Amino acid sequence: MDPHEVFLLSLLSLRANNRLKSIRFPPNSIWYDCVFANNTLKFALEEMVNDYDDIVFECFGTPRANLKVEPFLMNINGKKIRCRVSVDWYGTPTLWLDESIRDSISMSIHSHIVELFNSSTDFQLRVDLENQHDLPNVPILKNVHFLSVGVEVVMSSHYLYAFFERYTVTNRAIFECRMDGELLEDNVLEIDHLFIDDWADISEDNLINFNGIIGTFVFADIYTENIIEFINSWLDGNNTKLKLMIVMPFNHHLIDDAILPHFETLPFDPRRRPEKIPMPDEMEFCMERAGNVRSRPQRLLDYTGVDIIRKSDGCLATIVLEGGSFAFFVWGQSNEQRGQNVKQDE
Repeated sequence: MDPHEVFLLSLLSLRANNRLKSIRFPPNSIWYDCVFANNTLKFALEEMVNDYDDIVFECFGTPRANLKVEPFLMNINGKKIRCRVSVDWYGTPTLWLDESIRDSISMSIHSHIVELFNSSTDFQLRVDLENQHDLPNVPILKNVHFLSVGVEVVMSSHYLYAFFERYTVTNRAIFECRMDGELLEDNVLEIDHLFIDDWADISEDNLINFNGIIGTFVFADIYTENIIEFINSWLDGNNTKLKLMIVMPFNHHLIDDAILPHFETLPFDPRRRPEKIPMPDEMEFCMERAGNVRSRPQRLLDYTGVDIIRKSDGCLATIVLEGGSFAFFVWGQSNEQRGQNVKQDE
């Protein structure tokens, strides 16, 4: 059965729900999706990067006159709730619910789905910052994906600040929408994996103060001197969690001859590290999910680059400057340990 069929059957009775819970579903997570112009909400099940199944849509108010709907009595969290249901061409149901239960029903449905599919309890949210409706009533989100319903819409950063007054995002944030205004919200720079598609106002301070693991900044207004300051900051012991930084400027090129002479760099040596930068799992996920990205920042990982060593702890990093863009990968081992590992692999 498809996930949406399992979900509908689980609502018929407590007995049906209990029997379905005995099914062993593959490891999965649930997305709480609010990116709809008509205040619709969707729940989707994600088993792998390319396996993303809609479970149910949730709407409030009156369905359009030509839509076929049927009365439905659903059993959820020990309560019986009357609603109406319609089904789209793909078989995915839409629950038409009374406005009076709007504040509570979405969380109840999410809880029901998580228990039914034995999913992770971590909240994952897709949201349009200009239309923040029916958001989950929790303080912490593991992953968030910012998108825009409208075409070529520019999001003001003050929408973002209102969002982060309400939520803390711990693992991943993808900004697949064009942002305007300075990034002043420290909480954004604390997210472990940050992917920003189009934010021209990203500054040198944002790069230096990023305290996550992977930071990708596409179409950012970053210049040669900003990259030099970022590398110097890392050499001074900042960005301690950093694994990968990618910067792709908006309207100019970063040139290696203008940056590399400022540092003591080393040519690639196969005894020191692998030739190519490995693709981190979270980076691969972002590239798969962010379908509108045209610049393919992951291509920078195909270049060998040059190396630089932080003298305070012997930590090695690789600098790539290709096609006007910049990548900085931290290998995370001392030079001595890395050399031993390479010898063992030979």
